[in-house]
Amino acid sequence: MKVLNEQSKIDNVKVSDIDKCIPPPRRGGNIQGQDRKGNNLVHDSMVKVVEGPYKGLVAPIKHSFKNYLFLWHKDYV
Repeated sequence: MKVLNEQSKIDNVKVSDIDKCIPPPRRGGNIQGQDRKGNNLVHDSMVKVVEGPYKGLVAPIKHSFKNYLFLWHKDYV
């Protein structure tokens, strides 16, 4: 499995190394945060990346952890 780390680099990780204690996201559940316009963030809502190496990417939110959002895009499996 490929994982994007905090330095925007892709690491190869064994599936068995991933912690199974992370609870699955609730569909349609609010995330404790807001976007630039003040809208509440919700799982499965479409967001656009405005900064960083993936600027311009539009993808749905699949998971959140602390101040990180995990997006899903077909080109980055």
